[in-house]
Amino acid sequence: MHGNRKVKTKSNMAASSDVEQVQSEFQKVSIDDAFTSVQRQQQERIGLQNLEAPADVAIRQDVFKLASVFDPGNLKDLELFGLSGASGFDTDSDDEDDLVRMSATRANVDPRLKRLEDQFKNQESTLDAELDAAIGESLGGVNSLRNLRNQKAKTEGQKTAKGEDVWAVRDKTDVSKFDRMVPEMVVQYPFDLDTFQKRAVYRLERDENVFVAAHTSAGKTVVAEYAIALAMQRKSKVIYTSPIKTLSNQKFRDFTERFGDVGIITGDISVNPEAGCLVMTTEILRSMLYKGADLIRDLSHVIFDECHWLNDPERGVIWEESLILLPRAVNIVMLSATVPNSLEFASWVGRTRQKPVYVVSTPKRPVPLLHQIFIKGQVFPLFESSQGKYLDASYRKAAARHKELAEKAKVRFGRAHFHAWMPIIRYLRKESLDPAIIFCFSKRKCDDAAQQLNAQDFTNSASDKNQIHMFYQSAISRLTPEDRDVPQIARHREILKRGIGVHHAGLLPIIKEITEVLFQKGLVRILFATETFAMGINMPARTVVFTAIKKHDSQSFRLLESGEYIQMAGRAGRRGLDDVGSVLLYPALTDFPLEAEVKAVLLGKVKPLKSQFRLTYNMILNLLRIDEMRVEDVMARSFSEAPAGRTSSTVKKLMKRGTAALSAMQEESIELEPFRDMFRIWLRVKRLSGDIGTIMKQEGKNAIGSTLKAGRVVLVSSENMTLRVGVVLTDSNAKRGGSGLSLKPLGRRAAKGAGGDAKVLTLRGGAGMQGDRTPYCDFVCNGVNVHARNRQYEAGGLVVEMRELGYRHIVGITCTTIEIDKRGIVPIRGEPSQVALSAAADKLRDYATDEANFTGMETVCARGDLGLQHIDVGELWEERKSMIQALNMAVLEAHDKGLGSEIGSAFEKLWREMVLEGKLEKLRIGLSDESLMLMPDYQQKVGVLQRLGYIDGTNVRLKGRAACEVNSCESIILTELVFEQVLQKLNAADMAALLSALVFTEKIGKDENQFSVDELGDGCDELKQAMKTAIATLDFLGNVQSELGIATTGFDYVKKNGRFGFVRGVRAWANGESFAEVCRLYEGDVAEGTIVRTVVRLCQLIRELKNVGRVIGDPDLQNKADEAIELCRRDVIFAASLYVQ
Repeated sequence: MHGNRKVKTKSNMAASSDVEQVQSEFQKVSIDDAFTSVQRQQQERIGLQNLEAPADVAIRQDVFKLASVFDPGNLKDLELFGLSGASGFDTDSDDEDDLVRMSATRANVDPRLKRLEDQFKNQESTLDAELDAAIGESLGGVNSLRNLRNQKAKTEGQKTAKGEDVWAVRDKTDVSKFDRMVPEMVVQYPFDLDTFQKRAVYRLERDENVFVAAHTSAGKTVVAEYAIALAMQRKSKVIYTSPIKTLSNQKFRDFTERFGDVGIITGDISVNPEAGCLVMTTEILRSMLYKGADLIRDLSHVIFDECHWLNDPERGVIWEESLILLPRAVNIVMLSATVPNSLEFASWVGRTRQKPVYVVSTPKRPVPLLHQIFIKGQVFPLFESSQGKYLDASYRKAAARHKELAEKAKVRFGRAHFHAWMPIIRYLRKESLDPAIIFCFSKRKCDDAAQQLNAQDFTNSASDKNQIHMFYQSAISRLTPEDRDVPQIARHREILKRGIGVHHAGLLPIIKEITEVLFQKGLVRILFATETFAMGINMPARTVVFTAIKKHDSQSFRLLESGEYIQMAGRAGRRGLDDVGSVLLYPALTDFPLEAEVKAVLLGKVKPLKSQFRLTYNMILNLLRIDEMRVEDVMARSFSEAPAGRTSSTVKKLMKRGTAALSAMQEESIELEPFRDMFRIWLRVKRLSGDIGTIMKQEGKNAIGSTLKAGRVVLVSSENMTLRVGVVLTDSNAKRGGSGLSLKPLGRRAAKGAGGDAKVLTLRGGAGMQGDRTPYCDFVCNGVNVHARNRQYEAGGLVVEMRELGYRHIVGITCTTIEIDKRGIVPIRGEPSQVALSAAADKLRDYATDEANFTGMETVCARGDLGLQHIDVGELWEERKSMIQALNMAVLEAHDKGLGSEIGSAFEKLWREMVLEGKLEKLRIGLSDESLMLMPDYQQKVGVLQRLGYIDGTNVRLKGRAACEVNSCESIILTELVFEQVLQKLNAADMAALLSALVFTEKIGKDENQFSVDELGDGCDELKQAMKTAIATLDFLGNVQSELGIATTGFDYVKKNGRFGFVRGVRAWANGESFAEVCRLYEGDVAEGTIVRTVVRLCQLIRELKNVGRVIGDPDLQNKADEAIELCRRDVIFAASLYVQ
């Protein structure tokens, strides 16, 4: 995504050094960020313009995440922001809050802090909850890690301070005394409620938001019904939303039977829109919210069913928009399948709506499932549900049985995939496992399966056959005589009479509804269906059969996701009727699944809820017209921004505390002025070394190996941030673990910074160098550091250290080589030889104290000696050389003034100050709009709208107001066609035909545009010209967007948004042709169900076109839209739903 892009500069290549101990987690970012700040403040005073680096704007293009700035489990961060017990701040001031109280708590758990840090690691999605917990007043009395962990385990989401709001709570309320908790329920049920249902009802009675996550058929609808009854009792309105019209229709029927005062509003129907309970699709709710419908003011509850549709790439954004735009006074009830991050999602909803959300869930299935594989009359269990154990041995037996059958049948791998249906059907009937749903992952396979069973009859009695016949005839009686003879209707009449059903997206809606009703009544015993049948529709069976565990997702064949499998398998087992639900895998003989595939589907993790938020032109234009909310506000409140934590009050607290800490640092650092220039030069050396080290890593292995041989004198970065001389101990391209090359463990610090490119013996200093004048010495080093005895050694009054370094830590490769006793220094076993160490140390001291080596050091050639060919390497190499000389002079100057021993501590303080400045800058940007993930996309789309004349600054112009009315396609496309007078020149039928290209989703042939134009025939020249103009308009829009940085082209935009393959069919339909005739035009290339969906969506688009005409004041366009709707809205395509009438 655009928000994830980084501007690549040389500074991005900079790497950390051994001073990572000062601030290990954030060093690189802080160096890059703070260098510009330091440079800005010091440049004129220092007068070294050649140190200036290109502006590093990567910080503004990175997605802000609080985790990248502050970790409550990191003592260094606590100290940096002045939150440690020794911070010295006045804890009695009004500014002190949870942040200060946390410091005392952290001090108590310090001995075990490492374990706590591990616990927090890789939990970015819940960082804000963790941070609130750490900051919270509730931790004030916690003095042990055990208490902290116990509290975390008890209530994830109840861990914030008393002064902080709790946004998500995993509800574990004891409901053993439910009758007292809810003495008068507004709905009485003839059965005892499950625990999760009682908890949800209790929360609803308290006017609290609820998120119910439970398996299919667990009883989530009870919660929805109770919310409806509660709203009706209080004389307020309630909205139930669903992702699909089929589910909306079914719920309308169910709720009407239960509550009476229920209405429904979808794209094509509106029944009783003034009712107390309204059923609608989520798109309709979003549209109402943007338009400020009067209904919204009277709402008390909104029920979002099938919330896991948030993961839908195309439509998931609708759920986020609706949750953000809904007034906060409205209570929300969210129903979803089980998801692994329910608390994270609920926390986002709670924070967005500024009201806690109670997560009610249950891992329990009302009817347990038995997963088996079926091989020609035999079943092999795959999973032991009671123990949660996968049965490997049983799978192997099934695989052996399959192999045996395949060899007998002499079936060769790779031949056509087929199923023999009678073995599985006989088994189902024999074991009384029907009614059964058999999932086939293609429409054609469902149809073929039903036809192969044309000689079978699965009805239980003549009475069943009669009921099927009577219901079918009653249902199709609403159709015209001609439509009753449509081949699909006649064909399914015969299929259903035998107790067999088919259900997929290619069927007419009336056929699907007839099949659904008959299946619910138990009259259809065997149902062949695609996965769409599992999308929320309440149609339980006794058995579910999978014909495969792979499906085609319009791009390639892939394994079913665990969530998809669970959703479909969950249809097995009828509550109150079956003790267990059977799930059978019945693969084709040539398509037996691998065990790894079976495990991945059965045991894989369910996909978490993930934001699909994206910006559309319609959204931007609508939000620009709302005074109360900016587009940036909606982006900041989206689920995609939730991990950033920018909306947390903690960000403001940290900003306040960090600013105070920085001021204190700066006051105390006045004495550090003599070291600031030196520090700035060192930063540049470090940056240049990082860039060069990256180039060396990528390009120069062979040449470097021949140069960095044992005995080569090099300059390396040191712990106190100045430079040291060292000698290479082993060839840089020598194999690890070779004879004589092993080193003792290098310790935590060395290992962390090690890149493993060369082993170097460095000269640190020691008593023997106290009188020497050299920049290559640690002036406070008098002996071996007790914490580094495994790598530091005394060598005749000098201290040396063995280090394994990456190229980025080698800041200079000299032309000098010295003789060393490599075997003595790095023996195969035992301690290094003191004689060898002393000899090497003396030679390094001679080099370090030779003035020629720090005023005009000779280095190898980057290109000639190392073979580096990067275009910038020569410039970088020479600049680093000059910076090293400048640094050496600065160090010597400090030494001459008696300040040499203070360099290390001064650098560390300046480093901390710089790191904190960088963090505060990130926090500032995090509080602003600059770092929003979608900000680049927003700016690009605003540029498009300005270029096309939809907006003027933040003012929405006439074209923009017109585009606000369009939701069924890309809003700017229809608006451009209107303002270019393309539609006004056509008659109503041709206008409808042209607009079908914006809603048709199928492909016909390889080139839909050329196909349609050639096949239209004579007498439609105006339509042909309009199609060409429309294609040119799409191409123009694509090119405009491409010019402004959006990833598309004119050709791609035409291909994506202009599918003209069904223009001929819509023109025929609008001119009065029958449905059967329209079907014949395409000879089966376009399924009947696809035709219906296209025309229904087309009518919705034309209604939006009518609204566009109203906005721009064009009555002729409005009248033409009415006429087009009248021409299209007829016969079988708009037959009334069985659920609605």
